[in-house]
Amino acid sequence: GTSLLLAVAWQLSRYGYSPGQYHTAIGEQRTVDLDDHSRIVLDAATHLRVRFTPDARIVELQDGQAQFSVAKDPTRPFKVEVGGRTIVAIGTVFTVEYVDSQVHVAMMEGRVAVVPTTSPATDRDAGEGISLIAGEELHVSRDGHSTVTPKADLEAATAWREGRVVLRDESLSEAVARMNRYSRLQIKISDATLAEKHMSGVFEAGDTPGFLSAIQRYLPVAADYEDSHTVKLRLK
Repeated sequence: GTSLLLAVAWQLSRYGYSPGQYHTAIGEQRTVDLDDHSRIVLDAATHLRVRFTPDARIVELQDGQAQFSVAKDPTRPFKVEVGGRTIVAIGTVFTVEYVDSQVHVAMMEGRVAVVPTTSPATDRDAGEGISLIAGEELHVSRDGHSTVTPKADLEAATAWREGRVVLRDESLSEAVARMNRYSRLQIKISDATLAEKHMSGVFEAGDTPGFLSAIQRYLPVAADYEDSHTVKLRLK
């Protein structure tokens, strides 16, 4: 009887995850196969909530990054709510990152609509949605400004699946928020001027020392170790 129970438990845990709260720790990635046959791959330090209603499948991305492979179901659209936006998909593959109060959506397959997440009371102020197709990328800045890149750098957007972080002229605060997902050594930035400096590079996820030495070559920065888990960056 035990082996049968184990087999059933394994099947339940491997397939058909129910709606609920999912999260990954620093440096951990996880695949969730939902019972509608959609799949979500969570990057490190990611928090999201899944809820199914009779007419929608809704994921709230609270923090981090995930890739969604959406099973087609025209009667129940798949919606990802993130940073004041809702991404509406029927059947598609895309990556969403919510980092440093900014939203990045990169399209691998299919098409999605991205609309402001609103309550009925503010519906009339919602504005137009944005349609994205495979190969395109959307960036929503902190102040809500949207930019669509027609020929997106999908390699950079999916590098995390191979354990890499690709930075293409990113602000240091965004770069640090990204690197911090993969390492117990957490980087802090001591001043706003430094946070807005830009950098590029390709790093192994979790190679915080390599990242720190690159920044110090690239920018006039000093790194002070406050303790074994925290390093603070300051302008020299």
